[in-house]
Amino acid sequence: MLLLLSGCLMLSTPPDGADKVIWLTPARGPWVSVATAEHRLCAVNEEGRHRCLYLDLGDSPYIPQTVVDIDAHDSDICWVYTGGGAGCSSFTDSLEDDAPERGRFVRVSTSDGSACAFDADDNATCWGDNSSSRVSRLGEGPFTSVAFMRDFSVGVRPDGRLTIAGEPPYDWDDFTFQQGVEAVASDGYYLCAVSAERGACMHYDYESSSLRGGRLEAGGLSGHVYCAQDAEGRLNCEGDNDVYQTSPPENAAFTDFDVSDAYGCGITLEGRVRCWGDVDSEFPFE
Repeated sequence: MLLLLSGCLMLSTPPDGADKVIWLTPARGPWVSVATAEHRLCAVNEEGRHRCLYLDLGDSPYIPQTVVDIDAHDSDICWVYTGGGAGCSSFTDSLEDDAPERGRFVRVSTSDGSACAFDADDNATCWGDNSSSRVSRLGEGPFTSVAFMRDFSVGVRPDGRLTIAGEPPYDWDDFTFQQGVEAVASDGYYLCAVSAERGACMHYDYESSSLRGGRLEAGGLSGHVYCAQDAEGRLNCEGDNDVYQTSPPENAAFTDFDVSDAYGCGITLEGRVRCWGDVDSEFPFE
């Protein structure tokens, strides 16, 4: 097991049953929010200051102010400043250039080259890749969550109804979960919707499957990995497990979490970032 203290890499013997788990305890914790993507991990502390490990593409993205929330997907990282505006670091020009710098946002989510920032009343402002008008046709008003697929978007209204914009697959009406939705998440090819009691996923090529219910974070889905959270903060993960990416620490409770294709991370009750899966190959901390 690796232990990162004050920027120094140290080796530590893992506790019983904690193999495949890595603890990050940078000097600037405790942490309140975490965001993971294929080759990067970001965490935000109680003061709104961030730490990002952004390996293969160089240094961490420049975030010039403190933030209240951060989210990552693929090569994209988006955040909400303490002052309420939003920003992104991305190879998608429209995602980075069109981020609303002024606002009263409190949280943000990003998927498949697009993003939405939400105010305290859940009113969403969305921007980024507008393929098939999936952003511009989403509409106004409150959304509890929004997810973007290749050619369409899905937003969840406060009453659990779904709003769909763009060009969804022709058999979208066959999706088994149309009402009573609490949250949706997407990695661009898979879309999952959950309530506290049940969940369902659909692949862009029309495969569908049922899942256990629970609280689904915007980052609770990536590729073949799906994680939802029960009322006690424990994670239920399904999907590929070849590198233990769907095997979070047993009975561990998290206040926030995020997953990528090969690993996941969560914020423990003590404010630490705890990760599982193929973390060593993704983040060697050199």
